[in-house]
Amino acid sequence: MRTLILVPLLLIMLLATTPVVAQLSLPDSVNVTQDVTVKVWPPKVATYGIVWVPNATYGSATGLGLGAETVKVFRLDPDQRSFSSTAKFKFMGTTKGQWRAELGGDLYWNKGKNYAQAYVGFDDLARPFYGLGPAADSWAKEYYRPNEFLSIAELAYKFGKILSLGPRGELHHQDVDNVEEDGLLDFGIVPGLDADQLAGLGVALVYDTRDNRYYAGHGQYIQARWMAMTQLNSDRYEFDEYVVDARSYFDLNKEHILAGQVFFQQVDGTVPFWRLASLGHENHSWAYGRDRYLDKMLIATQAQWRWRPFERWGFAASAGLATVAHDIQAVVAKYWRPSVGVSVRYFVARDGELVPIRLDFGVGYQSVRLVAGIGELF
Repeated sequence: MRTLILVPLLLIMLLATTPVVAQLSLPDSVNVTQDVTVKVWPPKVATYGIVWVPNATYGSATGLGLGAETVKVFRLDPDQRSFSSTAKFKFMGTTKGQWRAELGGDLYWNKGKNYAQAYVGFDDLARPFYGLGPAADSWAKEYYRPNEFLSIAELAYKFGKILSLGPRGELHHQDVDNVEEDGLLDFGIVPGLDADQLAGLGVALVYDTRDNRYYAGHGQYIQARWMAMTQLNSDRYEFDEYVVDARSYFDLNKEHILAGQVFFQQVDGTVPFWRLASLGHENHSWAYGRDRYLDKMLIATQAQWRWRPFERWGFAASAGLATVAHDIQAVVAKYWRPSVGVSVRYFVARDGELVPIRLDFGVGYQSVRLVAGIGELF
């Protein structure tokens, strides 16, 4: 029984979770206290070193949504060669009473040899569901409310200078609600409508030679992880998840960087639809909305040219291909989905890190997206 993973999972989350406090105040150049000044642009809180960017969304199912994303960069070690630690917070509220909130953080200590990460998120924003498989068309879109709670924790120890290994645990609750009448979800033929609570334990291996965490100029980052997931109140849903995320960065000169990524994900077993491999993700196929295509396997690749002609301002252009399939034998050339995009960056120096605030415009097959955020896409 995979339910036995709960004991070590709770121990991991207890060890990895760290309290994060972020203080924000609005808006343009207002002295909130004697030593706190907040500016809308460039987006920053001067005293606490918090970088933030506003977010907005609009849709027929969500209404108008407003929120923000914040990042606090800091170091526990005076050794500037080690990676920085971060505290992150995101929130969104809509006119239809829907909410999303995410709180996370990671810590590097012992001169970067020890690493811990924790994430807790709640999401009740209406999501589109297009069906399953690489041929799902946009006309089939229907909406549902996920009522999702996700908690992730990782611990790792660095062996040598570039290799880290450690356990990873997850708790994932989703209560699919407010499905559209006479849709695929309403008929109950999609797996996962009754899978309300999952837990998992696995391991993550990381190879990292990047020179900078938020704006890498050279080096590689490769993460390989395996997770064993099970439904807590039943044995109906049990599956394994495999992920490989490989990224490379090349200095062309002081102003130009070429970045590339190959991303692979596969799930084996009985899987709820909301844990399938998803084409439509900020880190690997960002020109598509979340869960645009769902299946048991995903392959995504992209390249991005980054140009920073000024100290504070930069630009980027990207192109990529991605597809989903039931397995490697089912990959079909006509279902490789293209994406192209252009971006604007504003850079903020924080505790030895160069943190980009980005605005990305991307176009894919039956998809157009405008995304704002902190940190590079990959």
